[in-house]
Amino acid sequence: MGYLKTAPKRYFVEIMAALVLMFVIGKLRMLLAHWTDNPALLFVVRLLPLLPILLVAVAVWRLYRSRDEFQRQSMLKTTAAAALLSLLFFMLYPFLRMLGLPPFPAHFPIAPLVLAGSYILCGLAFGFLDKRAEAGTTRALVHFAPFLLMVLVPATYWTLSLILPLPPMTFWRGMICFCVAAIGVGFYRIFVRSADQ
Repeated sequence: MGYLKTAPKRYFVEIMAALVLMFVIGKLRMLLAHWTDNPALLFVVRLLPLLPILLVAVAVWRLYRSRDEFQRQSMLKTTAAAALLSLLFFMLYPFLRMLGLPPFPAHFPIAPLVLAGSYILCGLAFGFLDKRAEAGTTRALVHFAPFLLMVLVPATYWTLSLILPLPPMTFWRGMICFCVAAIGVGFYRIFVRSADQ
């Protein structure tokens, strides 16, 4: 029963460790690709990003196993809706390109970003609906107010970059601001103020 109470904390730590490992592997891949011409070693280097992805899959599976039936159903519903939303994006993207949407840069990790963004959006939407059904609209809005920081932090940086001598807001700076806010909100909700409160 102890693991059931600490599962969200372990999940957060495991996901953060996998993201740090993914960043380190990305840097290591670039260095090793320039230092060696050995085809076998280059093949292994190309497979290295699978390690953090597998660690994320194990962390999600462990969290799923620690949940009760209602929470498992909620996770599956969110996953299915996120997969559908991602599928719609990838199906509409060629048509949006024909309408003038600029292409993504080469080596752009579009699939993980779209899947993660879809999961966050669907999770927030279903969580809000569940909280509204349980405690009313006002309590649900108050409960999910910290998640607005994920949008407000990049928007604030962009606004300040227009006024102050800050570097201009680029996509990657926006993603960094969004991720910092998301990690901060996740840490607050899991370690400081439990989502069950």
